[in-house]
Amino acid sequence: MPYTFTRSEELFRRAQLSIASGVNSGIRKMEAPVPLYFTRGSGPNLWDVDGNHYLDFQLGQGALLYGHAPAGMADAIAAQARLGTHWAAQSELEIEVSERLQKMIPSAELVRFNNSATEVVTAAF
Repeated sequence: MPYTFTRSEELFRRAQLSIASGVNSGIRKMEAPVPLYFTRGSGPNLWDVDGNHYLDFQLGQGALLYGHAPAGMADAIAAQARLGTHWAAQSELEIEVSERLQKMIPSAELVRFNNSATEVVTAAF
């Protein structure tokens, strides 16, 4: 069955009225015939607003090591969200995670958590 993009075309027209170029990433502007609008994902699979199925080889530009919506992760995220998500301070959990990473990566003398590549480079300097 051929892919259709009727709903995607509608969303792109709408997006161009409120988002510069209609997309929030320049590379998406080059998608043809229109930028893709996804509704859900599971493992390596994605579905768009038109019901088309895709196998996602990018997996969030590499950030989704376990794929989309891995079993148990949504529950773990929800449990942490109920405790709080941004205290602008330290927590015991970050120490536990850094210790776990050091055990998994023997050459990791120290661990540093950041939100962006810019922060990583700044911290390294």
